Amino acid sequence: MSRISPLFLLVAGCDFFPEFVDSGVADVDPNACDPQVLVPAVLIAGDDSIPADAHADTYGSAPAPVHIRYQWPDKDPSNSAAFLWATDVDTLASIVEIGPADTFPDGADRVEGYSFLFGTGEVGAGDHRTHEVRLCGTLEPNTTYSYRVGGEDSWSKTFTFTTPGKPGTFDTFRVAIAGDSRGAYATWETIINKMDAFEPDFIMFSGDMVELGPNQHEWDAWFDASGEILARTPVLAAHGNHEFLAQNYFAQFAFPNNEQWYSVRYGDLLLLSLNDTVQAENDRDSSWSRKVTWETSRSFSAWTVSFRLSSSRSP
Repeated sequence: MSRISPLFLLVAGCDFFPEFVDSGVADVDPNACDPQVLVPAVLIAGDDSIPADAHADTYGSAPAPVHIRYQWPDKDPSNSAAFLWATDVDTLASIVEIGPADTFPDGADRVEGYSFLFGTGEVGAGDHRTHEVRLCGTLEPNTTYSYRVGGEDSWSKTFTFTTPGKPGTFDTFRVAIAGDSRGAYATWETIINKMDAFEPDFIMFSGDMVELGPNQHEWDAWFDASGEILARTPVLAAHGNHEFLAQNYFAQFAFPNNEQWYSVRYGDLLLLSLNDTVQAENDRDSSWSRKVTWETSRSFSAWTVSFRLSSSRSP
């Protein structure tokens, strides 16, 4: 019988980490937001990423944005954000209008982004289209923003979120933690709504969102169950073994770094998302996580939380 359990490691970052010694593993981190969006590679096929389609005033048969998400594409979420949504495959309009909530839509900024097809196992092709717009370093900390996504012929409703303060400037926050929703999307709907009632600053998800990562029907069910909550509350996920390194996973989220492992600094918290279901053994992330933890400990005192889905087998 297989047993899957989320692993959370909590460590006080009080300047006790030994100096990091480079093991020779290539530095894959910048953990920094990049406005340019790439079509995620199909990792198991060994393909490379390619540039996504830039915004165009093109609208298909179902241009209304669905499954809208606000996310953190940078290790510092106080000044950067990403917005993702889905439409039919022919709609290329990829715009975010955003501004301070107390004046929106007056004076709102218009930011054009990208979209791409995915889901067939070939980079740049597929039966599904996701749109993504990244704002990198252009937002203000501790500021409430309103935004809408889409294009002139089909805008979403308006959503609101608040950026956190700069890392290290606050130590009180509320986090919701969940995991392993695969195949139980009605239950996931109940859970995320109960979590939302506590108004968490963000959600940590320890992996295994779906039963089979390449199955887009399951992803649609997961996002349907999430409702509009993810449009105002970001989720930070760890890749689980049931995600199968599928392109569908990487296409529909905007995490820092390579999205298999990444770090986020929130208040006095350092979050490390780790993937233990790697394509090759030398892809494991232990050297990277030690380096990020050591470098952070040099900057400010922090609590470190590593989260991943840990697989174990028992009779």
